[in-house]
Amino acid sequence: LGDEKVGMLHGKLNDYLNNYFDDLQYDLNRKKATIAEIRQQYRNLTTPLKVVTPFQLLKHLFGIKGFEQGLFEMTGCYLIFDEIHAYRPDVFAQIKVLIEFAVRRLEAKVMIMTATLPSFLMRELSEAINEHATIRADKVLYDQFTRHKVRILPGKLSEKLDMIKAQLAEGRKVLVVCNTVKSSQNVYKTLASYVEKDRAVLLHGRFAGVDRTRHEKRLRSDDIQLLVGTQAIEVSLDIDYDFLFTEPAPIDALIQRFGRVNRKREKGICDCIVFSDHNPEDVYIYNEVHVNKTLEVLSEVAAENGGIIHEAKLQEYIDRVYIGWSERDKREFEQRYQFLTISLPNLAPLVHSRFTENDFFNQFDGVPVLPQHYLKRYRASLDQFDFITAESYKVPLSSSQYAMWRKNQNIRQEHYFAVDEKDRAKELSYLVTNKKYDPVLGLIGDDEEPWSMEDNFL
Repeated sequence: LGDEKVGMLHGKLNDYLNNYFDDLQYDLNRKKATIAEIRQQYRNLTTPLKVVTPFQLLKHLFGIKGFEQGLFEMTGCYLIFDEIHAYRPDVFAQIKVLIEFAVRRLEAKVMIMTATLPSFLMRELSEAINEHATIRADKVLYDQFTRHKVRILPGKLSEKLDMIKAQLAEGRKVLVVCNTVKSSQNVYKTLASYVEKDRAVLLHGRFAGVDRTRHEKRLRSDDIQLLVGTQAIEVSLDIDYDFLFTEPAPIDALIQRFGRVNRKREKGICDCIVFSDHNPEDVYIYNEVHVNKTLEVLSEVAAENGGIIHEAKLQEYIDRVYIGWSERDKREFEQRYQFLTISLPNLAPLVHSRFTENDFFNQFDGVPVLPQHYLKRYRASLDQFDFITAESYKVPLSSSQYAMWRKNQNIRQEHYFAVDEKDRAKELSYLVTNKKYDPVLGLIGDDEEPWSMEDNFL
């Protein structure tokens, strides 16, 4: 269609554009002006095709300033949702309301794409879309995607690192997926020395934006032999490895992890090893019932089919694990669905919510916190009024993690006065943590540093 007809909006757009123009060696003033121009262009009704996240559409249902333009833009549009399985129950409820509203009130057409959606969630979406057609691959195509063999092994992944070292020694590209940041950091520290320098990468959700971007860029190279990660590798990354070792997880998460091995189907059948024992912290990440059912189903596959995973049977496996909503998930789904369904008719032009766009996105993105490691760089960016680069030094924390660290006095609020070349001052407040940070390992939850005693009002 041409660059002028394609737009993009998502929560990390500033980071993306900032890195893009840094690579092009734009000077600071030109970079800031260009980013502002592009963001405004993408927000306007100038691009017939937009690539967005669902949150960029959901915000309009809450009456945030500018929602009138957003709803107008969706009128008569074609909406394509990819990987719709990846959202928690309260977000899925909002997406269902959005689809119902777009189809019934705005005459939109909807396509939903996913490889790992339980049938009970399909029924929710079918109700939202109403009349629809279901498109599935045929047997011939499914058979072309037979590429994985699963093995369920006893023990914890962290206790079986010799197996991983053996695969690395044979020159294979190995993917290791852990369920928590702490586990991934410990595994990486042990394994990184078994590959050549600069051929190992760690990726998880507790990196500052500047470092996560750098690691993701490195993954585009074929030189990376070892990737250790968390759920952060399950979507979006176009990577292809020879061998997978993973901690136990629900079937949909494991299928996404399997998909990062033999992605291009050029390696025959590749092994995906799932360890059956989990770490105590995993219960805060995944529903234990779903994990145990997954191990049961995959153990049967390993026994009956020699471990070969047939893509055509994935839906059957998923439905055996996810029979329906858990009580907690059902409650979260229904509460948000009812709230939004009832409040939606109250939307009125020029009557805006008291919440800002930032308030809305903070529900989903976590709390951005600055590690002391980047304090000087952060302030240097503020001194240049380069707020985009400054934000890239922050690490997102979940609300529960933030609350715990704040209570334990590992996070505090600080203030800074930045003065531009025209002596205009701006006071900024930000959250900073004394938890140790390493650009290779990310934020290390178990290690603390002494608080910096620098004056915060410069």
